[in-house]
Amino acid sequence: MTAPHSTSKRPIPFELEEDYLDPPPEGFNQADIEHIWWTVSSRMSKKQIRAWLVQTMDAKSNGHRFKGFLYSSIADEKGRGRYPRGIVTVLRQVLRHRRLMPADHRREASLIEMEVWHFLSTAALALCPNEALPAHLRT
Repeated sequence: MTAPHSTSKRPIPFELEEDYLDPPPEGFNQADIEHIWWTVSSRMSKKQIRAWLVQTMDAKSNGHRFKGFLYSSIADEKGRGRYPRGIVTVLRQVLRHRRLMPADHRREASLIEMEVWHFLSTAALALCPNEALPAHLRT
């Protein structure tokens, strides 16, 4: 699976910025994170993803406070970007009330607290079947 490329009609948000203003977790590259989320999106419904996100966040939040100082820009305000729009929409629905995914109207961006994004991206790897992953991500 390859990362989307911009077109003159609809450029990829922040494509000219380093790491698209979305640095990957340690041990991963940008293409790895995109591949993980596209794989999850292709194999699960929004309802299943929402249930997984709620369960995963509830389990992590029990006794853990996210720092909330650094944010990644994962899409534009309409959810368009390198990740599936459905994933961004469900993330907003689950994380907005937890104050972990604000909008940045000045930059027209959907932000997510970086620690949360790295945690969820790493956890989402477990949802991907090995045969759908590149060799270096297989367990």
